[in-house]
Amino acid sequence: PGKQTKPVSWTNLNLNELKNAIGNHTREVLNVLKSNNINPEWVQVGNETGNGMLWDTGKASASMANYSALNNAGYDAVKEVFPQAKVIVHLQSGHDNGLFRWLFDGLKNNGGKWDVIGMSLYPSWYKTPNDWQNANFDCLSNMNDMVARYNTDVMIVECGMSWDNAQVCKNFL
Repeated sequence: PGKQTKPVSWTNLNLNELKNAIGNHTREVLNVLKSNNINPEWVQVGNETGNGMLWDTGKASASMANYSALNNAGYDAVKEVFPQAKVIVHLQSGHDNGLFRWLFDGLKNNGGKWDVIGMSLYPSWYKTPNDWQNANFDCLSNMNDMVARYNTDVMIVECGMSWDNAQVCKNFL
């Protein structure tokens, strides 16, 4: 989540050029899948984009409108190739309701599009590191709030913790 830099070849692109680049890249990748008879059910635009993507242009804390425009370029490209695929906007820190409300309110207020809210949950990132029980409770509370607030499906798309205690890992999952 802390490294959302542009690819080197996109460094000097303006917002409209970045939108075109995202759309073209997304269509290119998805068309390769399609030509190989791979039909994804979900497609994620960006990864752990809790403060946007393609910084500085798409940094949400600097311009939620820019981030929303970039996200929508990816969303629209997904729907062109796979109209039935659900598009995920994925944020880190699934336990952090404030982050999710801030980002998804910002997207909503700027015409942002998504079909599923994706969450990462790593207990080592929790306010009390490795308190997986409370991280899980806060994540569940956040999930329920996201469903109620945005009428949107929610999915855990990334999770993990130290594997040195298999039973604790199993309990966490």
